[in-house]
Amino acid sequence: MAIVTNSLLGGTKGRTGRIVIANVNGVDISRSQPKPKTADTSEKQLLQQNKFAYAVQFLSFYKDFAKLYFGKKVRLTSPYNQAFSNVIHSITVNDNNFDIDYAHILISKGNLPLLAVTSMSAGVSQSIDFEWYNNVPAGSPNETDQFNAFVYCPELGSGQLFTNVAARSAMSATVAMIPYYAGQTVQVWACFSNSLTGDASKSVYLGTATLS
Repeated sequence: MAIVTNSLLGGTKGRTGRIVIANVNGVDISRSQPKPKTADTSEKQLLQQNKFAYAVQFLSFYKDFAKLYFGKKVRLTSPYNQAFSNVIHSITVNDNNFDIDYAHILISKGNLPLLAVTSMSAGVSQSIDFEWYNNVPAGSPNETDQFNAFVYCPELGSGQLFTNVAARSAMSATVAMIPYYAGQTVQVWACFSNSLTGDASKSVYLGTATLS
């Protein structure tokens, strides 16, 4: 793939021979026409396709959040694509099964002060309680940063995202999962975001909790 800078091709769209001209996010690019898929798909190709689908499904639970708060666009790479790359590189294949390195997963990237969690525990009725240290000066605009949490259940292949739960200055928050998750062990991430600045903190992986 290449960025088109030659004015001779300016305004061109579609295919010229084996070269395809397209506009991606306002940038003209050229790339080779993909070869048509054959009827025969190797086991390795099928595994990669399934890994791709698995990553898409995992990211679907927080993709809208990632589009807003997973860093900034880098040339042609959107925040969503950066988040997808993070998920793909966190998945390994073992005997045709997919394993996720949950500690490597991020749900956000940014420059806000990090979330300094002091405790996380399962509460009553499928709830999870969080406490954190307020690591910004009193009166700082960052005291209004909002707490967000993502909870994922591997057993059910399902998760819930909780946004704008409490301000950083509150120093605690509780999220309540639906009864569907009762008795399940879940993976938990959290971060701060600020809709006014469009920025977020780098998310932190908090480990597991077993819901009541």
